[in-house]
Amino acid sequence: MTMTPLSPRVRVLEAAKDAVARRMRADADLLATAADWALLHPVSEAEDAAGWCFGEDLIPLAGEGAPWVAEFAPAELAAVLGWKTETVAELMGDALELAARLPHIYRDIQELRLSVSLGRYLAEQTRDVSMDGARRVDKMLRGGGKLTRPFIRRVVDEVRLYEDPDRAAADEQNALASRRVEVRPGRTPATLELVGDLDVADGVAFDQALSRVAAVLGEPGDGEGFEVRRARAVGILADPAAALALLNRDRGTTGESTGRAGRADLVLTLDLATLADLATRGVIGPVDAGRYGTATTNLVKTWVADWLGVDTRIVVRPVLDLTDPTTVPAVDGHDPPEAMTWYVR
Repeated sequence: MTMTPLSPRVRVLEAAKDAVARRMRADADLLATAADWALLHPVSEAEDAAGWCFGEDLIPLAGEGAPWVAEFAPAELAAVLGWKTETVAELMGDALELAARLPHIYRDIQELRLSVSLGRYLAEQTRDVSMDGARRVDKMLRGGGKLTRPFIRRVVDEVRLYEDPDRAAADEQNALASRRVEVRPGRTPATLELVGDLDVADGVAFDQALSRVAAVLGEPGDGEGFEVRRARAVGILADPAAALALLNRDRGTTGESTGRAGRADLVLTLDLATLADLATRGVIGPVDAGRYGTATTNLVKTWVADWLGVDTRIVVRPVLDLTDPTTVPAVDGHDPPEAMTWYVR
């Protein structure tokens, strides 16, 4: 039987595919080796265990229920690998978290259904949840599939919030108390970096104001790109008089705005039980706030109170609940219903 030789293009593509598969296998094997090395060095006393020290507290390599590991174990493996001890300690901690507390996810990694990088990201997120919480996350995310970091974070946040709502509320308040804006040197003397942590409402309003000013700057045929104009808008907004003069270009003769520059959309996903609790008892529970993550109902009440105004509309829109088959009816036609359209938008 004569074999048709592969073309150079196909050979290169096959070689690339094979290289990725070998790398995934090697990464999974290294993770398994780190877990095995950790399990070979158990200790029963906290003072003899490896971990991270914060003041007088020792944070173990992995979460609740995972075995403690001898303090010298990361250093020995690091010497063999030629890595820093801290890097190996993080690897061993992630491996132990997966093997001891997220066994289905660990199996998905070893069977190459999930990348090591995503598995390690998940391990970082679950270290502070209880063993029961970790097992719930393990059950919810098992099977590999097309997991993403935002989805992983949202699932873990929901489990953490159910377990300890008071802590979740405290975390939100601590985050608000840590808001800041910094101006840092840029990559060259020509620019600066602007970074910060803002209240969601302030951040959304600032983002939309930048886009509004950038759009006005582009109206006379400005040749600069939209992102460059957004950067210029920061300086314009720093001068309220200049910003007002520029934005007046978009106002009618009555002085009233022809647009809705101050509008900010807050999209929340609540089930009926959470909505009822929020309305009647103010119970803290998880609320999917989309790109902003999973919020407590206390924070949602603050958002709604802050964002309500004379020009506010509240739209209650039914959406699909994929855990309830009755909300996902079959569609016998080309156009999906509105709820399905909103879900996939």
